[in-house]
Amino acid sequence: MSYRDAMLEEHNYWMDGRTQAAMRASHAQAYDVKDSGPHSAILVLNEDLLAELIDEGHLSDGHSGEFTVQTHFEVCGNCRGSGKTVNPSIDASGLTSEDFAEDPDFRDDYFGGTYDIVCAECSGHRVVAAFDLERDLPGPVVKAIRFWEDSIAESVYTEAYERAHGA
Repeated sequence: MSYRDAMLEEHNYWMDGRTQAAMRASHAQAYDVKDSGPHSAILVLNEDLLAELIDEGHLSDGHSGEFTVQTHFEVCGNCRGSGKTVNPSIDASGLTSEDFAEDPDFRDDYFGGTYDIVCAECSGHRVVAAFDLERDLPGPVVKAIRFWEDSIAESVYTEAYERAHGA
Protein backbone atom coordinates (compact mmCIF):
# COMPACT_ATOMS: atom_id res chain seq x y z
CA MET A 1 0.00 0.00 0.00
CA SER A 2 1.39 3.38 -0.94
CA TYR A 3 1.83 6.17 1.59
CA ARG A 4 -0.94 8.13 -0.13
CA ASP A 5 -3.34 5.19 0.09
CA ALA A 6 -2.46 4.64 3.75
CA MET A 7 -3.12 8.30 4.55
CA LEU A 8 -6.44 8.19 2.69
CA GLU A 9 -7.45 5.07 4.58
CA GLU A 10 -6.52 6.72 7.90
CA HIS A 11 -8.50 9.83 6.95
CA ASN A 12 -11.58 7.82 6.01
CA TYR A 13 -11.46 5.83 9.25
CA TRP A 14 -11.37 8.88 11.52
CA MET A 15 -13.98 10.81 9.55
CA ASP A 16 -16.39 7.85 9.48
CA GLY A 17 -19.61 8.48 11.43
CA ARG A 18 -19.36 5.12 13.19
CA THR A 19 -15.91 5.99 14.53
CA GLN A 20 -17.09 9.39 15.72
CA ALA A 21 -20.22 7.88 17.33
CA ALA A 22 -17.98 5.65 19.43
CA MET A 23 -15.82 8.64 20.33
CA ARG A 24 -18.89 10.68 21.41
CA ALA A 25 -20.07 7.79 23.58
CA SER A 26 -16.82 7.91 25.55
CA HIS A 27 -17.38 11.53 26.63
CA ALA A 28 -19.44 12.62 29.65
CA GLN A 29 -22.97 13.13 28.40
CA ALA A 30 -25.23 16.07 29.33
CA TYR A 31 -27.65 13.68 31.02
CA ASP A 32 -28.21 10.03 31.80
CA VAL A 33 -31.49 8.22 31.39
CA LYS A 34 -32.32 6.91 34.85
CA ASP A 35 -35.53 5.15 34.01
CA SER A 36 -37.17 4.75 30.63
CA GLY A 37 -40.53 3.30 29.81
CA PRO A 38 -42.66 3.25 26.70
CA HIS A 39 -44.09 6.73 27.36
CA SER A 40 -41.77 8.58 29.73
CA ALA A 41 -38.24 8.71 31.01
CA ILE A 42 -36.39 10.30 33.88
CA LEU A 43 -33.37 12.28 32.77
CA VAL A 44 -30.65 13.09 35.29
CA LEU A 45 -28.39 15.99 34.43
CA ASN A 46 -24.63 15.62 34.49
CA GLU A 47 -23.30 16.94 37.86
CA ASP A 48 -21.19 19.65 36.22
CA LEU A 49 -24.07 20.81 34.07
CA LEU A 50 -26.43 20.81 37.06
CA ALA A 51 -23.98 22.85 39.13
CA GLU A 52 -23.62 25.35 36.29
CA LEU A 53 -27.41 25.76 35.98
CA ILE A 54 -27.75 26.23 39.75
CA ASP A 55 -24.87 28.75 39.85
CA GLU A 56 -26.48 30.73 37.04
CA GLY A 57 -29.81 30.76 38.90
CA HIS A 58 -31.71 28.69 36.36
CA LEU A 59 -32.41 25.93 38.88
CA SER A 60 -32.93 26.19 42.63
CA ASP A 61 -30.29 25.20 45.18
CA GLY A 62 -30.59 21.52 46.00
CA HIS A 63 -32.33 20.66 42.73
CA SER A 64 -31.91 16.93 42.07
CA GLY A 65 -31.28 17.45 38.36
CA GLU A 66 -34.03 14.95 37.54
CA PHE A 67 -36.66 15.71 34.95
CA THR A 68 -39.48 13.53 33.66
CA VAL A 69 -39.95 13.75 29.91
CA GLN A 70 -42.28 12.11 27.46
CA THR A 71 -40.56 9.64 25.20
CA HIS A 72 -40.97 7.44 22.20
CA PHE A 73 -38.54 5.09 20.55
CA GLU A 74 -37.04 5.49 17.11
CA VAL A 75 -34.99 3.12 15.01
CA CYS A 76 -31.31 3.85 15.55
CA GLY A 77 -29.97 5.97 12.73
CA ASN A 78 -26.41 4.67 13.10
CA CYS A 79 -27.11 0.94 12.62
CA ARG A 80 -30.55 1.35 10.99
CA GLY A 81 -32.10 -0.97 13.53
CA SER A 82 -29.74 -3.93 13.29
CA GLY A 83 -27.98 -3.31 16.62
CA LYS A 84 -24.60 -3.70 14.98
CA THR A 85 -22.37 -2.09 12.39
CA VAL A 86 -19.38 -3.26 10.45
CA ASN A 87 -16.20 -2.28 12.24
CA PRO A 88 -15.14 0.93 10.47
CA SER A 89 -11.54 -0.27 10.36
CA ILE A 90 -12.75 -2.82 7.79
CA ASP A 91 -14.73 -0.69 5.36
CA ALA A 92 -14.35 3.01 6.20
CA SER A 93 -12.25 3.51 3.08
CA GLY A 94 -14.88 1.79 0.97
CA LEU A 95 -14.87 -1.60 -0.63
CA THR A 96 -15.14 -2.56 -4.26
CA SER A 97 -16.15 -5.73 -6.03
CA GLU A 98 -12.43 -6.22 -6.62
CA ASP A 99 -11.87 -6.59 -2.85
CA PHE A 100 -14.38 -9.41 -2.76
CA ALA A 101 -13.16 -11.03 -5.98
CA GLU A 102 -9.58 -11.20 -4.69
CA ASP A 103 -10.67 -12.98 -1.50
CA PRO A 104 -13.98 -14.87 -1.60
CA ASP A 105 -13.59 -15.83 2.08
CA PHE A 106 -13.43 -12.13 2.94
CA ARG A 107 -16.71 -11.60 1.10
CA ASP A 108 -18.37 -14.41 3.04
CA ASP A 109 -16.99 -13.12 6.34
CA TYR A 110 -17.97 -9.53 5.56
CA PHE A 111 -21.57 -10.30 4.64
CA GLY A 112 -21.79 -13.03 7.28
CA GLY A 113 -21.19 -10.57 10.10
CA THR A 114 -17.69 -11.63 11.13
CA TYR A 115 -16.54 -7.99 11.23
CA ASP A 116 -19.63 -6.61 12.96
CA ILE A 117 -19.43 -4.77 16.27
CA VAL A 118 -22.14 -3.61 18.67
CA CYS A 119 -23.57 -0.26 17.58
CA ALA A 120 -22.03 2.57 19.58
CA GLU A 121 -25.20 4.66 19.33
CA CYS A 122 -27.85 2.24 20.63
CA SER A 123 -25.59 -0.30 22.41
CA GLY A 124 -27.18 -3.08 20.38
CA HIS A 125 -30.77 -2.27 21.38
CA ARG A 126 -31.70 -1.34 17.77
CA VAL A 127 -33.77 1.63 18.96
CA VAL A 128 -32.98 4.85 20.78
CA ALA A 129 -35.22 6.81 23.10
CA ALA A 130 -36.29 10.09 21.56
CA PHE A 131 -37.27 13.09 23.65
CA ASP A 132 -38.81 16.44 22.87
CA LEU A 133 -36.63 18.38 25.29
CA GLU A 134 -38.01 21.73 24.15
CA ARG A 135 -41.51 20.66 25.18
CA ASP A 136 -40.64 19.07 28.52
CA LEU A 137 -37.74 21.05 29.98
CA PRO A 138 -37.22 24.70 30.93
CA GLY A 139 -35.59 26.76 28.17
CA PRO A 140 -32.29 27.42 29.99
CA VAL A 141 -31.87 23.68 30.67
CA VAL A 142 -32.47 22.84 27.00
CA LYS A 143 -30.01 25.54 25.95
CA ALA A 144 -27.36 24.18 28.35
CA ILE A 145 -27.89 20.60 27.14
CA ARG A 146 -27.64 21.64 23.48
CA PHE A 147 -24.47 23.63 24.21
CA TRP A 148 -22.96 20.62 26.03
CA GLU A 149 -23.83 18.27 23.16
CA ASP A 150 -22.54 20.70 20.53
CA SER A 151 -19.28 21.10 22.46
CA ILE A 152 -18.77 17.34 22.57
CA ALA A 153 -19.57 16.99 18.86
CA GLU A 154 -17.12 19.78 18.01
CA SER A 155 -14.44 18.28 20.24
CA VAL A 156 -14.89 14.82 18.70
CA TYR A 157 -14.84 16.20 15.18
CA THR A 158 -11.68 18.22 15.90
CA GLU A 159 -9.95 15.21 17.44
CA ALA A 160 -10.97 12.99 14.53
CA TYR A 161 -9.87 15.60 11.99
CA GLU A 162 -6.47 15.98 13.68
CA ARG A 163 -5.98 12.21 13.80
CA ALA A 164 -7.07 11.88 10.19
CA HIS A 165 -4.37 14.35 9.22
CA GLY A 166 -1.58 12.80 11.25
CA ALA A 167 -1.62 14.94 14.38
